[in-house]
Amino acid sequence: MTVVARFRYRIQPGRMDEFRAKLEAASEPRFDSAQMPQAIRCYRSIVLGPGLDTLAMDIEYQSLATYGAGSDFEPSQSAWSAIWGVQADVPGQLLGMEPLQQFEPFA
Repeated sequence: MTVVARFRYRIQPGRMDEFRAKLEAASEPRFDSAQMPQAIRCYRSIVLGPGLDTLAMDIEYQSLATYGAGSDFEPSQSAWSAIWGVQADVPGQLLGMEPLQQFEPFA
């Protein structure tokens, strides 16, 4: 069953282009593996208010096993850690990550 890793970031004002550059760098072919996600979707608030500076990113994997393998593979790459590892000045602060599985409430 499909697993979605939902990441939430707070983007610093005026730094969305820098955050997008990080996403683009992370999508380079050098990071391709057998554990590639099926889809990646990003969402931003369209209503003025406290959530305007947040971004939600859903990374969809084929299964829990594929999600786990991907979660192991990515940090093992030094170039990946250079993009997403701990850094002093980042354009987006990770607020949280939650692995989710689809739920059919009317099944």
